[in-house]
Amino acid sequence: MAEPKSTVVPLDGRNYATWKVQCKIALIKEDVWSLVDGTEPLPDPTDTNKYSKYVLKKNKALAIVVLSVDPKLLYLLGEPEDPKEVWNKLADQFQKKTWSNKLQLRRRLYALRLKEGGSVQEHIKTMTEIFNELSVIGDQMNEEDRVVHLLASLPESYDMLVTALEANFEIPKMEFVTEKILHEERKSLVKDNDSISVKQEKAFYGKESRKTIKCHHCGKEGHIKRNCWALKNQQTKQGAGSSGEKSNSAESKQEGDDGNESVGLLAAHAMSACDKNVLDNTWIVDSGATCHMCNNKELFVQYNDKDSVSVSLGDGHSLEALGSGKIILKMLLPDDKIQTYYMFLNYPSICSVCPNLLNLEK
Repeated sequence: MAEPKSTVVPLDGRNYATWKVQCKIALIKEDVWSLVDGTEPLPDPTDTNKYSKYVLKKNKALAIVVLSVDPKLLYLLGEPEDPKEVWNKLADQFQKKTWSNKLQLRRRLYALRLKEGGSVQEHIKTMTEIFNELSVIGDQMNEEDRVVHLLASLPESYDMLVTALEANFEIPKMEFVTEKILHEERKSLVKDNDSISVKQEKAFYGKESRKTIKCHHCGKEGHIKRNCWALKNQQTKQGAGSSGEKSNSAESKQEGDDGNESVGLLAAHAMSACDKNVLDNTWIVDSGATCHMCNNKELFVQYNDKDSVSVSLGDGHSLEALGSGKIILKMLLPDDKIQTYYMFLNYPSICSVCPNLLNLEK
């Protein structure tokens, strides 16, 4: 298999710093760099063998340098014959250690800003190229200045990260800061994808979608059989021999309480769609409930097993709570701030509540 050839990004007048490094490496790889930096002397022309090899290496070096220059800049080279002369001409043109070149690069650096949603990788790459170009013309920036410029160029969405880094007594290393910024970008992308998923789910299970669902028990639209109030009322009536008054109450709730029916449909979907890991780590919050329940005893920071109580559910059934106590919930607010809440909850004897579609984390 043929050895892959190294490619040098052509010099276009703006990338001299990176071009210089790449072209030098290409010359070293072909063992002709010594003819460019002048360390290989011209052999005696009378020694035909050595002189021929020298000319071949010289032509190879000349070809590598000239062919790596954008054609629009070839006018700068005139009639190229010596690779060392060509190299020096390009250095004189693009590596001038003048205050005007420094001014242009500094302006580019100060104007460089990462836009909201922009690529962090590309932003860091562009800034690093400017740092390298400044170094080439004798205006090298130390690591502390590089970190400061990078953090100052970030948009407001990175303010919390910048504040956290400012808490350090010593300025962090460039590599560490870069890693943290890239990690913050990944978290933001995941959060945006989760937000889109929630919106799509809400749209799918909205009121218009529920109109296409038909109950196979009562024949009404908007719910399925297992959530049918009429069926649950009938089962309760048959099992407990309850009076007609309780039946009428349940039926009127089924016909008139469209809001509760919506919540029931959404909760039923969540219970059928969530696996055990999701149920163990998230919550469904009903702000209108009289009693709140948690089915994981380990989450209680205060617990009393003597506070047993019978809890009435929305479908008419009762559930025994074995105890009660307090747990700590941390809620992620819309402005990305985290608020801590202390909740008084009952501990049910069975898992009757599917934990959450809301953006809460323990």
